[in-house]
Amino acid sequence: RFVREGADLYYELPITYAQAVLGDTVEVPTILGSEELEIPKGTQSGTILRLRARGLPHLQAAGRGDQLVRVAVWVPDRVDGEHEELLKRLRELEGPAPDAIDREESGGFWSKVRQAFSA
Repeated sequence: RFVREGADLYYELPITYAQAVLGDTVEVPTILGSEELEIPKGTQSGTILRLRARGLPHLQAAGRGDQLVRVAVWVPDRVDGEHEELLKRLRELEGPAPDAIDREESGGFWSKVRQAFSA
């Protein structure tokens, strides 16, 4: 469930496309119990959100590490009925995807981890 790096813990949170686009409040497991986490509107897969002081206790100092939550947008492998019709309608409304994603802005997983530490 968790991956440890020092006093910090990493957790991958699957969310739906609708949650990523519209935002949501979700329950996330921590070693201290369940915590509410706000998923902002427009969250991209791979985004890292921080729960401060929800990691392990520091061994040589006071306080705790953080829990870093990596968002993974879940895409169903099959849909049917009304769900499929709604997605077809959405595809018509959205139009084509952008030609490129700004990699400088989105970065990779470790780039985002470094960004989270510097925040």
